[in-house]
Amino acid sequence: MQDEVIGVYEKEEEKSRILEILKKYSYDDLVKTEHFLYSIEEKGTDIKLLKEKFRDFDKVRLIIKRKHKTNGRISYDFYYKLNEQLYLMYAVS
Repeated sequence: MQDEVIGVYEKEEEKSRILEILKKYSYDDLVKTEHFLYSIEEKGTDIKLLKEKFRDFDKVRLIIKRKHKTNGRISYDFYYKLNEQLYLMYAVS
């Protein structure tokens, strides 16, 4: 069952509005689910990099809003451009 994309935000004014909410939190404030911990280990992701880059909001190039069909929750995917070949994505619910 696929999640439903209900918003795609690329314009600065749209991203700024959503990022203002996210700016209230630090990486450590975010609750890490079992799925997150499993995914980090499965992909070999560097948690230090995730923690270090979280507040680099000026690097956010795209935000996607999704509705999860399994539980009805809304989440946002924040795509950070780190360089020409590398993006980092945080999914926050």
